[in-house]
Amino acid sequence: MQALNTIGKLYIGEEHPLSYNFINKYFHTILKICRCCTKKYTTLYNFGFMEEEFVDTALEKIITTCGIIEKNFLFDEKLLFSLIKVRCKYIILNECKKLIREKCNITKYIINNMNNFVLETKEEKFESNFEQIKMQSIIVKCIWKNIEFIEIDRKEGMKIVAEELKITYEELLKQLNAIQKTIIKYGIVKKCKNGTIIKIGRY
Repeated sequence: MQALNTIGKLYIGEEHPLSYNFINKYFHTILKICRCCTKKYTTLYNFGFMEEEFVDTALEKIITTCGIIEKNFLFDEKLLFSLIKVRCKYIILNECKKLIREKCNITKYIINNMNNFVLETKEEKFESNFEQIKMQSIIVKCIWKNIEFIEIDRKEGMKIVAEELKITYEELLKQLNAIQKTIIKYGIVKKCKNGTIIKIGRY
């Protein structure tokens, strides 16, 4: 309503890019917003290894989609940048959630295919490996059960998982590292240079 009263009209419709003049004038301000917002949420979700990539994603989406915000609120720069910060927040949160969902899809695959992980095990190590994999399966199921808490706050969510499993938070992290090694070993996922874990195409 304030925008309507000030400029006499309110722009609506499809998203479009920021103007060249606005980008040229405020690029470093937008970049700073992207970096601050990304730092906050990648730290919260323990996705620090994705920080630079998320900054680039947020910067690109803000530049290419915030033109309507610019047109409607250019009369009040403080309000305009507050709205850009809000947009940036949701861009980064969406990227974090996509990464969490990807990890969940991987862990869900593990749950459904745990028996396949022992096929190549040497006989003398079969029993111990089977027990380890069985434990990993229980952990994955518990994570899936508490995924809503983990999406909100990864560390606190994992502490809930550890408490339910009656193990320490540190032990849970060790087990998660072992699970990661298992699924990399069996070709379900691969680890990129930046630390990202992605599914192999055939899965």
